[in-house]
Amino acid sequence: MCFNPLPCRLYAKFKRTGSVEDDKKAMATATATVVTDGAKQVVDDFFAADPTRSVRRAAEMLGIKRTSLQRIMKELELSPYKIQVTQPLNEDHTQRRSEFAQLMLEKFQTGGIDVKKIWFSDEAYFTLDGHLNKQNYRYWGRERLEITVVRSLHLKKFLVWCAISSHGVFSPFSSMEL
Repeated sequence: MCFNPLPCRLYAKFKRTGSVEDDKKAMATATATVVTDGAKQVVDDFFAADPTRSVRRAAEMLGIKRTSLQRIMKELELSPYKIQVTQPLNEDHTQRRSEFAQLMLEKFQTGGIDVKKIWFSDEAYFTLDGHLNKQNYRYWGRERLEITVVRSLHLKKFLVWCAISSHGVFSPFSSMEL
C-alpha cells in the first residue's frame, strides 16, 4: 500500500521500462495546438487586411502563440517578402559606371591611387518611430505584390556615420536631425 502516489508511480515505471526518465518522444508529440479552421481563417483575414504586420505583433493582437501563428502561416503558404525601393537605371548609367570602374582599375594598376588614402564609409538613418531605413519593411502573402508603404516625409531621425581605412576605424559619429 502506497501513501504517496509519486514513489509508487516511479517504482511501477521503473519495473515497466527499467528507467524513471520521462519519454522525450511522447512528451514532444503531446503539445496542444490552436491550428483549427477558424484560427486559419482569422489569420488569413488578418494578413489579407494588413500584410505588413510582423509575426510578433500579429500574434499579440490575435492572442495566439507566435509559434502557433507561424505554423498556421506555413499551412496557409504565407511567405515574407521584402519591400524593395529601387531607382530606375538607364543604359547611360550602366555605361558611366563601367567607365568609372575601368578608370579606377587603371589608376590602381599604374600607382595613381595610394591604397593608404582609401576610406570606406557608410551611414544609417534611425528614425524615432523605430524603423531603420527600409530594412524592417516586410509583407506576408502567397505571392509577390506591389505594395507602397506610406511614411511621413520628414521624420525625426538621427544619423550614424562610420569610416574605415588602412589607419583603422574612425569612430562612429551621430547627429540628431529634428
